[in-house]
Amino acid sequence: MVNLLEINSKPYGKVTVSKDQLITFTDGILGFENLKEYYLLDRDEGPFYWLQSVDVTEIAFIIINPMYFKADYRLELSQKDFKDIDLYSEKDIEENTLLFVIVTIPPDNPKNMTANLLGPIIINKLNKKGKQALSLNNEYNTRHNILDELEKSGGGR
Repeated sequence: MVNLLEINSKPYGKVTVSKDQLITFTDGILGFENLKEYYLLDRDEGPFYWLQSVDVTEIAFIIINPMYFKADYRLELSQKDFKDIDLYSEKDIEENTLLFVIVTIPPDNPKNMTANLLGPIIINKLNKKGKQALSLNNEYNTRHNILDELEKSGGGR
């Protein structure tokens, strides 16, 4: 039986979540290293998800799979990053990794929303461990314009 509980979330107010949605970040997320647990919230916002802090309702990150708007995104991380979430083989990495990047949406102009391709978030689907890692690809930065990338690629997947 699935364990459900009601939580307060920044984007939706009170929501019911499953304990399976709990992701543990041993090192936290950059700038929020003291917050280790988040719920992965999936609603009707299309490609967007939320990482909702368990401890601080006001802390929630909008996230997206970078492949949605940048089909040529290459996940290039150190082996240690994968080992930190208990993924050791190429097969494990390929089959059991969820990939996201944090989205920033300026309140005054949502069309200028950007994604942090330099600091991807990887999650082990099996044990629900997550990590924000540093990409080894020097083509990426912290503010890639999502709509510009979509336009280049001819639309989302």
